[in-house]
Amino acid sequence: MIPCLRYRDVAGAMAFLQDAFGLAEHAAYAGEGGWIEHAERVSGTGMAMLGSVKEDGQGWLGVAEVGGFTQTIHVVRDDVDAHCRRARQAWAEVVREPLGEGYRGRGYAARDPKGHVWFFGT
Repeated sequence: MIPCLRYRDVAGAMAFLQDAFGLAEHAAYAGEGGWIEHAERVSGTGMAMLGSVKEDGQGWLGVAEVGGFTQTIHVVRDDVDAHCRRARQAWAEVVREPLGEGYRGRGYAARDPKGHVWFFGT
């Protein structure tokens, strides 16, 4: 399964996800006018696809338009404390500090600039 997220500024989202969360570029495809219509970011064997919010009547909305988030993405990391520091340095909004949760391991949650919540844990 590959989560797909919508952004009004895919290029900006790609840069943020690289700087804050360490997600590497896998692919990016420009649409009409040169803006990025579809991109893929990877972490190990996992991937997230990024698409542009479209005004085509099909309901492609970003989190801001919905008024809240409806899902999160979980990315496995060995050292969540170091990862959290990196995210914070890149101005990610940490919405839950690193915390040990017994059977769940250790993790934290951060929101990207467009409101998507990402969970990073062991």
